[in-house]
Amino acid sequence: MSKIKSKFKEMLKVNNTICKDTVMINMNRLLTIAFVAIPVSFLHVVMFLIKNPTTEAEEAWRLGIIVSHLSLMGLMIIVGLIGLYVKKHPNVFKRAYGILQYFLVGVVFTYGIIITMIDQLVVTNVTPFIVASIVVALVFYIRPLASTIIYIVSGIVFVILIRVNIDDAAIALTNQVNGITITGLGLLISNLLWTSKSKEILQARKIEDQ
Repeated sequence: MSKIKSKFKEMLKVNNTICKDTVMINMNRLLTIAFVAIPVSFLHVVMFLIKNPTTEAEEAWRLGIIVSHLSLMGLMIIVGLIGLYVKKHPNVFKRAYGILQYFLVGVVFTYGIIITMIDQLVVTNVTPFIVASIVVALVFYIRPLASTIIYIVSGIVFVILIRVNIDDAAIALTNQVNGITITGLGLLISNLLWTSKSKEILQARKIEDQ
């Protein structure tokens, strides 16, 4: 038991030192995130603006998607501006960058869940939540303890809220199961990428020390 505790403490210590590097990697990706997210959201808005709804459900769906992507576009513009600032002033407000990265992860998951809920008015897929789970895993290097908490909380929120716009119990259950599956997959990818990156950082430090 003592060996397990000591290994766990050692792992936490190593992860704490690596976090300083991964936070800056995440912050330096803000411009790329904004560069991709803004035009994608803009295209969603345009495509749904030209769509002519035939039912009340489609009208609510259309309006929900437009509002969601307009607000997401606004947030991504702010993210892009922050990215520019970080690029020019990497050492200013450095302590706040760790908080900011988790805020952005929360934003991605929040919009993934909200848009998936809106989609249930017309369709039954959970694509936005799948995208959110994969994007967080691929774009952000997050320490395993934090990523486990984030994915579990996001999965629980998804399972609870996905039923809001679904009347069919079978469809609701299917989507809940799919949400749990993608949550587990996203967490696995996130932890695998963290492990790979941490080894890379530690090896680079050893080379520098030689």
